[in-house]
Amino acid sequence: IEAWALLGIASSARAVGDQVTTSTALRRAAASAIDAALSLALMWGATRIIGGRELETLLRLPSDTRADLSMLESLKDLLPLYIAGALSGVLIALAAGLLYAVISELSPLRGTPGRHFMGLHLRLLSGARVSPAVVAARYLVKAMLLLVPSVLGLLPTLIALNGPAIALRSSLQLFGYTNLAGLVVLLIGQLPVYGPQRAQTLADYLTDCIVRNAPKAAPLET
Repeated sequence: IEAWALLGIASSARAVGDQVTTSTALRRAAASAIDAALSLALMWGATRIIGGRELETLLRLPSDTRADLSMLESLKDLLPLYIAGALSGVLIALAAGLLYAVISELSPLRGTPGRHFMGLHLRLLSGARVSPAVVAARYLVKAMLLLVPSVLGLLPTLIALNGPAIALRSSLQLFGYTNLAGLVVLLIGQLPVYGPQRAQTLADYLTDCIVRNAPKAAPLET
């Protein structure tokens, strides 16, 4: 999502002839795509251990808008187990993604592989290196942008478990819409348009961070 948003900014900057912004946005988009692929692979592997099947089942339910009411009635006893398993899967995935972000900053690369390969680094606005606590806070802001709408949308489903099947079907459809809303909120938060310099994402702004060009290494003397 961040890469897609950055590509849009790069396209707009190119249209007005701003080559510096275009280059930076394209490199940030590439870095985001690399890091997303690596972290999602790690998160997917983690959910294969706990909660993956339940999470996939829960996310598929809202798309079945023509679900048989008798089938939904039979799901009432199983749905709490699926929800509990899915929440376990989400927590495991979040922990895996958090470890990826924190360990990357503590590694010799001093940043995620994507930012390192694209010549970027994450720093505080003061220029100081970010601490593990700041990296964790930045990651959790992004996670909350995506998850809070979905969790709020799941509450009516929990309430509808004690009601008629038609109410359960409506609540599951609402849950599907809130999942989409979470993606939209995350997209808005990932636009690097916040802060005094209009170059921070929302997570950067709330944690006083910014992604900048990494300084070039000094040439070796011969």
